[in-house]
Amino acid sequence: MERKKSAPPPPPPPPAFATPASQPQPAPAAPPVRAHPSPTPEPPAQPPALPPPSSFTNGRVSSHIPSPQLSSSPLPVTNIDSLNNDEETSSVSTHSSQTQETSSDDIARRKKTKFNQMDGRRYRTITKTRKYVVDGVEMTTTTQRVVVEGEEDKHQELLNQRKQDLRELRHLQKIESKQREAHERKAELERDQFEQRCQQEMADLLRNFAMQLEMVSKEHKSELERAEINQGHALKLESKKLLQNQDKDLRDFREKMKIELKLLKAEADALPKEIRKEEWRRRKEMKEVEVSDQERQFQESQKKLFDDSMRRLTEKHRQIIAAFEKDALAKKHQIMKCREVAIWEMEEKHLSERRLLATRQLKDFFFILRIQMRARHDKEMEQLRRYLSKQEEENLRRQAEERKRLPKVLRNEQKTRSKLFRASLFVDKDGMSTVDRQKQLMREFDEKEKQRIKAAMLKQQLKHEKQLETLRERAKASLKEMEQTHNEKCKLLSEYETAKLAEIEEEFRREKEAWKASLKHRKQRLEEEFAREIESQQQFYSGVLPRDATFATFYEQPNGS
Repeated sequence: MERKKSAPPPPPPPPAFATPASQPQPAPAAPPVRAHPSPTPEPPAQPPALPPPSSFTNGRVSSHIPSPQLSSSPLPVTNIDSLNNDEETSSVSTHSSQTQETSSDDIARRKKTKFNQMDGRRYRTITKTRKYVVDGVEMTTTTQRVVVEGEEDKHQELLNQRKQDLRELRHLQKIESKQREAHERKAELERDQFEQRCQQEMADLLRNFAMQLEMVSKEHKSELERAEINQGHALKLESKKLLQNQDKDLRDFREKMKIELKLLKAEADALPKEIRKEEWRRRKEMKEVEVSDQERQFQESQKKLFDDSMRRLTEKHRQIIAAFEKDALAKKHQIMKCREVAIWEMEEKHLSERRLLATRQLKDFFFILRIQMRARHDKEMEQLRRYLSKQEEENLRRQAEERKRLPKVLRNEQKTRSKLFRASLFVDKDGMSTVDRQKQLMREFDEKEKQRIKAAMLKQQLKHEKQLETLRERAKASLKEMEQTHNEKCKLLSEYETAKLAEIEEEFRREKEAWKASLKHRKQRLEEEFAREIESQQQFYSGVLPRDATFATFYEQPNGS
């Protein structure tokens, strides 16, 4: 790349006679607040003048190389990479734009030179030549930039300031991203802790009811053991008592039989001696057979009575055991019912807490977004105010230069016009002008010049006031527009937050409905299990437990479920 700096050509000599129509016009008004700088300079119609440096796009006059423009929009520019490119990035240009050299360039250059002279400021033309290769063909592009002397780096300063603003926004975006990531980590940790707490509470609940079931089982086992021991003692005592009574009855029976045998002997002794012996033997044999049969029948009746007593005791013990089993089963079912109710209540509680946790985390997230949005809006508003303040300062500085320069230009014009008017009086063809007439005409001319200068000064003052007022109105409109945009963004954020909250509520409602629908099947399975256990117990203790024992109606679902 080659860089050439050339000074502007010397100004042409002043015209022979300067009329009020050819007076220098004030500099063009400052660009509007939201208007982008024009990519190509457009010289004014009267008088021909160079446009101010701010009207050049990136300070270049090339028509085929687009350069990054400094946005004057009040909204922040989010595309940061477009401004990070090198200022001198080359682009492929057409052959016509590379070789375009017409007389209009010379005319524009002469107009610029004249405007330089009338403007009273010194300009510099910076020429840049770039050489690059496209498809094996070497191409050359030349660009020129006309800047005010001493303000060569003004565009670069503006570009650097804009880059600094974008860097601040990018830094703010990084901070926001870190804050959101920290909130996500915190929310994930809270969800994990909540799930762990739910699992721990459910495990404690199940362990508590398992301990209750174990205690009921141990108590039932101990009751059965005590009942068995009591039954053993009762059977032992009852059998001993029965055996003692039966032994006593058997002895009494045998004593009775002996007495009857003695009576029979006495009766036999009363018989005659011839038949006594034979009759005694016969009667004795018959009595022995009868006693044997009676003793056998008495022993069988005693055994039957003993067996019936033992059976009655055993049946009574079985009834006691069946009552224990029934009571234990009822206690077990009651504990299982209470456990199921507690599980349902805990599940409903966990559903509500999970919804509240999700709602709170969502509100915290949108609260962070709202704070970040407010900070970003404050930063954008600050950058816009700084940009508008710089525009106003630049406008005031330019107007001060114009106010300072205009009297000098008007005095020079007044001197030139006075000299030309005085010379025209001496060149009067008729010779009718006298000295007094000349003095009178000069006084009139000087008075008109003073009025013209005063009118020009007043016109410039009114123009500056109008420019400043217009600039401030546009700045106020830009601030109002940005504030309205920020309000719309806040409103959209609030609407989005409301929609997300409604989505969470709808999801919780569907989840709760599905949970309630599952309770019916769980209740039915539990009832079937209870019915099977009761039926099995009734079949095992058939004839002991009443057959009309039916399964009790299941408890009501919690909270009207």
